[in-house]
Amino acid sequence: FYAFKNSVMRKIAPFVEVAQERKEIFRTQVLRHVPLVGHIRDVLRARPNGRAPRIRFEAELEDHLTQQYARETLDAAIEWGRYAELYEYDDSARELLLEHPATATPSDSHGREPRNV
Repeated sequence: FYAFKNSVMRKIAPFVEVAQERKEIFRTQVLRHVPLVGHIRDVLRARPNGRAPRIRFEAELEDHLTQQYARETLDAAIEWGRYAELYEYDDSARELLLEHPATATPSDSHGREPRNV
């Protein structure tokens, strides 16, 4: 079994590496070009427990968008942030959260400081 597992792992390793590289490119681009994703990440980093209720961001968006469009926009930002491994979403608690809030740093990989939250 272990020989088979090791053989399979060696064969899929290049594909996993390519997928991870694509995810890193996406992370860089989403932070650079989608301010809402960066804002969510910054809010979560600023909180000691690394959590924030979904309604907090919906309310902000509803200042500028209809309720439906605010919800759809936030849904997209949540999915993109999750794919980029910037944060998670707990559907039952309706909260966004950092995976590891204790290890979160206040600046991103590009050295930018977080925006005011």
